[in-house]
Formats: sequence, C-alpha cells, structure tokens
Amino acid sequence: MTRRFGEDRSGNIIVVFALALIPIFGLVGAAIDYARATSEQEKIQRALDTAVLAVNRQIGQMDEAELKEYAQSIVDANLQGLSANIDEVSVDEELRQVDIVASSSVETALLKLLKINEIGISARAQSKTGSASFEIALVLDNSGSMAGDRILTLRKASEDLVNTLFGNDPVSDEVNISVVPFSGSVNVGPQNANATWMDRNAISPVHQGIFSGKVNRFDLYKKFTNITWAGCVEVRPAPHNVTDSLPSASDPATLFVPTFAPDEPDYRKVWIFNTDDYTNNYMTDKSGSCTKDTSQFQGSGDDVKNTAQVCKYTSSVTSKTGNSGASIRGPNYICDSEPITPLTNVRSDLLSAIGKMQAKGYTNILEGVTWGWRTLSPGLPFTEGVPYDTPNNAKFMIVMTDGANTVPTNNNQGLKSAYTAFGYANENRMGTNHNNGATVQKMNEYTLQACNNVKAAGIKVFTIAFAIDDATTVNMLRGCASATDAAFTAQTTSELSDTFAKIAGTLGELRISQ
Repeated sequence: MTRRFGEDRSGNIIVVFALALIPIFGLVGAAIDYARATSEQEKIQRALDTAVLAVNRQIGQMDEAELKEYAQSIVDANLQGLSANIDEVSVDEELRQVDIVASSSVETALLKLLKINEIGISARAQSKTGSASFEIALVLDNSGSMAGDRILTLRKASEDLVNTLFGNDPVSDEVNISVVPFSGSVNVGPQNANATWMDRNAISPVHQGIFSGKVNRFDLYKKFTNITWAGCVEVRPAPHNVTDSLPSASDPATLFVPTFAPDEPDYRKVWIFNTDDYTNNYMTDKSGSCTKDTSQFQGSGDDVKNTAQVCKYTSSVTSKTGNSGASIRGPNYICDSEPITPLTNVRSDLLSAIGKMQAKGYTNILEGVTWGWRTLSPGLPFTEGVPYDTPNNAKFMIVMTDGANTVPTNNNQGLKSAYTAFGYANENRMGTNHNNGATVQKMNEYTLQACNNVKAAGIKVFTIAFAIDDATTVNMLRGCASATDAAFTAQTTSELSDTFAKIAGTLGELRISQ
C-alpha cells in the first residue's frame, strides 16, 4: 500500500491547474485594470483640454507658477473625484501657445496578485491660438411652439454654450457672439429707426405694400398716441431676400422696410351674418377721415379695399391695444421676438439677451438665417464682424428651430393670408399661388438659397432640428448645414441641451491643436 501510494500520480492535475490559474488571473486582471486606467486617462485628457484653453486666456496675466496653479484648479474641478497632477506648464507668449503635461496613477485590483499595485497614466494638451478669433451667430427659434420647457431649455443650453466658450473671462479676447432670436420676423432694434440702411423715405418697392396711395410707414407710426415702431422689418424683395447685399439708397430694394400690420376690417359679411374673424382688427373701420362704411362686404375684394385705406390713420389715432405681440393686435403685430444682440465679447450682455427670450408667433427660418449672416458680415447693417479674409478668424452660425416655416394663408379672403414679413399673400411677393403648401415650399427654397450663400461666404453652419416630425424641414436643415456631422436632431429637451454642449465642445476643440 505504501509503495502504491508513492507511485500514484492521479492528483497531479490539480497541482498543474492551480499553477496555471496564476497567469490566467494575471491576464484577466491586466485587461480589467488597464481598461480602468484607459477610461481614467480619457477623463484626465478631457479635463486637460479644458485647462489648456483656460490657461491660454491668462497669458500675460499670470506668471508660470500661477498658471500652473490655475491649470491644476481647472483640472481638479473637471475630474469630479479623480486626481491628476500638473507636472509641467510651458508658455510661449509670442505664439500664444501653452503646453501642459499631467500624470496620475490608478490603483490596481486584480494585478495586485502579480504584485503590480498601480498603473501610471499621463496626458498632454496644447493650445495655440496666436491671434485667432471666433465669431458665432446664435440663430434661435422663439416662435410660439417653443413655449414652456422648450424655451427654458433653449435659454439654459445657450447660456451654457456661452459660458463654455468664455471660460472664466467676463470679457473674451477671442470669442464674439451675436444672438438672433426669430419668430415670424426679426427685430433689428427700434433704436435703428434712423439708420441709413432703413427705408426712411419710403422708396423701397415693397414699402407701399397693400396701402392705397403714397405711404411712409414711419409717418403712420407717428400718428398713434400709444404705439411706436417695435423694431421688426419685412423680408427684402428677391434677390436681396437671400443675400447680404449692402443696403443703399441708390438701390432702394436693398433697404429694410419696417413692418406695419394694417388695421383689418371690423367684420366681413357671410351670407347675412357679420363675422369678426380678422386676425388684426385694432381700429374701427370709420376711424380718422374715413366716412364711408366699407365694412359691410358684398364681394371678396372689399376686405382688401378696407384694409388698404390710409384715411383712418390721422393725427392722434389710438389703437385698441398697446405695443407688439402675436396675441396683441396693432401695427406691430408679428413683431414678437427680442431685438438682435450684435456681435459682442461681453459675457453679461449675451446672458442678458438670452435670458429675455420669449416664445411667441409664427416661424420664419429664412429671416433668422439672413439676419444671423448680417451680424457676422463686416458690412451694414451690422458692422461688428471682421472682414472675411482676416487671418486666423473663423465665423460660425448655429441655427436652431423646432418647426417648419409658416405662412398663415387663407384662400377665402381677398387678402389671402394674415400679415407676415412678406406682407399679404395677395401681394404675390413669393410668386406662388395662395395655398399654404406652395408658400411654405417657396420659403424652404429661399432658406436653402440663403444657407448656401452663407456657406459660400466662408461661414460654417450648424443646424439643430428640435422635435420636428416634418421630414421636409429636417432635410432642409440638413442641406443648410455645412456638413453631415454639423446637422443635428434632438427629440427631447435633454437631447437639445446635449446637442448645444456637443457643438460647444466642437468649437472648443478647434482651439486645441494637439
């Protein structure tokens, strides 16, 4: 028995298997621990990318020791529980270049079996700005469909984008941003009433609009005791509706005409009934020097005659309502959005403008795009933009909307539509018939033409289709964007916030050369 026991080899497999487990556990442990290390290295790299941009803005304001301490604070704030040490900060003031190297270590879990207690990781980032600068137009839908959580989310997402690009600076040396809220029209600011690019002398071919006889809209506004021009303008006649052509009195069609929504009839006669169904009735039909009662309509053209008559606008006219608003009748009807904020590098001015945005009115993406372009352009009407060929300067436009272009048409009335930035549909300024599908299609065509002109000028366009089910509008926005990866869709408010953050990150990454 003793001899047989000494010669028995049947238990050796257990010993061999036990010995084999050591390298197996080592390989599995290495894979798991190195995956953790890679994940933390990526987080450190993102924090370092943020820090190098922030440090670059402080060149000339801090010495290298202070810059290193500042970089460490930025990294710590972004790592949220992880840690990394800034090992080196090198600065070239002439090139405005910053290089930062950071390192850390990850404590192992399974590799400890092989007596490997930690894995060292490092990251490096470089920001070289030189004299680089960014100009960004935020073209933001403020139409009525944006009410509630949507407009609140849009405000917050836009504010976050501004804060990301400005870093800790109240005033940026490199970033200028404009805010262009749009709804049915765009508000260029009532302070610009006397600007040379406004049609002060009623010489534009669209200034008369539907009015009978010679009319100057600014003079009409002066007749009211309780209303002044709120700042909105009509779409310029083609081809200037899709271009940045300089406004000049030598070419009256290039000038900008103030919106003036005429007083519409008190009612119209349907069979034997008087129906008060006009969108913008704010005066009685026999106001002023109008003595003939033209409100008892017998034909479809009588509403046009009544709306067009100028005799009702005499001295000391009082509108039934006060100034502006989609739900408030008056000459400023459709002037719903807040005024444009031209390019500025002052963070507080941008945050203030964004915080005032309200959701009202129709949707006119075309006017949003063209006025966003005009804020980036170096020429009138806004001249804050630097010339297109300025070295190391890049221009961007972010267009966000939650709906399709809108023209409220009505074939049952002589006016053919409510008043819009194109006037009334019966003025045929879009060259289409008077049904909604045809006018929207034409607006989409104009919008794409404007986008293509913007891109041809060297401006990169990002678009965001927010909770839009209409495939035509989504495709139009894709075509408007500069590239496939610059066209975003977002279905929820959280996705909208993420999209703005992604675009902010993309713009920030353009500042990181390594």
